[in-house]
Amino acid sequence: MNDKKEYTKLLVILNTIATSGNRMNKLIKLTIETQDPQLRVLGQKMVEALRTNGAPDSLQTYISALSRQPTTTVSQLHLMKTYHWVVDDCNAAIASVEPQWQRIARAEGWTPPP
Repeated sequence: MNDKKEYTKLLVILNTIATSGNRMNKLIKLTIETQDPQLRVLGQKMVEALRTNGAPDSLQTYISALSRQPTTTVSQLHLMKTYHWVVDDCNAAIASVEPQWQRIARAEGWTPPP
């Protein structure tokens, strides 16, 4: 799990109380610094969703409240779906047996020897 610390860091960014701007800055920094293309996509999608909707300081509480509302706007629905998609993908990557370096190498076209 230690080699997947960037996925854990993404989850921490999403679930820490912070201003929307601060959260987006941290996500942008993570997507710039990572070599993992899947993590880069997750971060970029989350930044896009936050830009179109914005969110209060506690994103997790906001998402939870949105899911209980009878009506939501299209941008709120997009944010909620993106948040759940990113969290699920991060958790799957963390739980995966495949090390992060191997995920990056496979994305670049590497295949393990037979």
